[in-house]
Amino acid sequence: MDGRSSAGGGSREATQAWREAVMAHHVAADGGLEWVGGAPAPARVRVVEYDDAWPAQFDAVAARIRGALGDAAIAVDHVGSTSQVNLHVFGPGCPETERHRMFREWLRTHPTDRDEYREAKLDAARATSEQLVMNYNRHKEPTIRAIYERMFRAAGWLDGDGPTPDGKE
Repeated sequence: MDGRSSAGGGSREATQAWREAVMAHHVAADGGLEWVGGAPAPARVRVVEYDDAWPAQFDAVAARIRGALGDAAIAVDHVGSTSQVNLHVFGPGCPETERHRMFREWLRTHPTDRDEYREAKLDAARATSEQLVMNYNRHKEPTIRAIYERMFRAAGWLDGDGPTPDGKE
């Protein structure tokens, strides 16, 4: 995991601005949430054990997406919840996409953090019961932020070192 992206690089300032965007965790300025079509109804959050069938299921969905979008699909990645069937479209070099990819790869290669995140998810699901998914996410947030800190520090981004958006050191 090196945090590389297809985003343009260039000046040291541009590189630092891109890193800061990747490291940012965006919240509305007023702390509120904006919903398209109204807030979702409360629903129970369930955390289930990994299923070996998930990669094949993703491959089938990804193939359909690639088939529908053709060359317009630069990349089709799976990050985040396996229970959400939502399609998010991001432009090349999107900081949010890069942060999610980095987090996914970090968890794949750091079992202690993966276990800590798993426990945070289970605790959050128990604590939030029949509430909005956003409450579940807020409950996990301290753990996610601690893992981000380790991940970005290991990438050298918190010290101003590490790869640039175009992969150069």
